Amino acid sequence: MLKTILASLLFTGLIFAQQTQVAVGASNTIFTFPEGWEVIYDAEAEMHQAINSDGTVTIILQELPATSDEIVAASRDGILNTYTEVEFDEDKKDNFGGFDVTLMAAMGTNPDLESKVLIMVAVYTIDESNCVQFMCEVNSEPQETTMSQIKDIATSITKAD
Repeated sequence: MLKTILASLLFTGLIFAQQTQVAVGASNTIFTFPEGWEVIYDAEAEMHQAINSDGTVTIILQELPATSDEIVAASRDGILNTYTEVEFDEDKKDNFGGFDVTLMAAMGTNPDLESKVLIMVAVYTIDESNCVQFMCEVNSEPQETTMSQIKDIATSITKAD
């Protein structure tokens, strides 16, 4: 029994040790990425770009000085200007890590790849005029484990101490 508990603790410790935590913007909100994701900070654009191990998923995280409604509208316009044959799902509201979040999802065609992509956007309200935008593009038929990782990253938001 003790060996099982120790093995479980060791395994859990290894899982947590292989995760990458990313602090976003002045609000210091933190997102956690699992092993295998490459996270790059673009200082000029003040955003993080994360790519999964097989290159099929790209996530962009950035803090923006605007309201949630403004960012949702700009995101929708950006999607319509970037992709063709776009079909949006109905927006949803939720709460992750104590932050109100607006969720958008769409299917569209990436003209560069000439293939269908899934686009997901989460806009987290940090305060009245500050939000974090999570924009995700999945450029292949997503596997269940990939979708689970995206959900885990999106819901991992916490406020730094």
